[in-house]
Amino acid sequence: MQIYISDNAIIASIQRAFQAVYPYLKLEFYSHTGDAGAFAATVKKVSPDTPVDDIRDTGSCGWLDISQKRTAAALEADLKEMMGLTAQVKPRRGDLWLKTACTINWSLAQLNAATVRANHYLY
Repeated sequence: MQIYISDNAIIASIQRAFQAVYPYLKLEFYSHTGDAGAFAATVKKVSPDTPVDDIRDTGSCGWLDISQKRTAAALEADLKEMMGLTAQVKPRRGDLWLKTACTINWSLAQLNAATVRANHYLY
């Protein structure tokens, strides 16, 4: 499974394509300014209506592999290395989107399934 990300793609369209496959996961995109050492202090969540080309200074358009066996960590690394985009995969817990920490090395299918089960117990 792949998503094509073009230079003029809008963040919301990438998020919708990802969530069509993994409805309990979300791709959240970020931009940053300043040097790499100050990244944590300068990170900013990107609005869904932002064009991809507005938030990257390196990388290019291309196909992003979102197959079920890919890990959240590999997906985030591909976005950064190949396309110059900073993103995080976030699982849904009720009405909240959480940061993956312990589960960053889980496959996307495993993370989505675990989130489905966790949300089942919430209601």
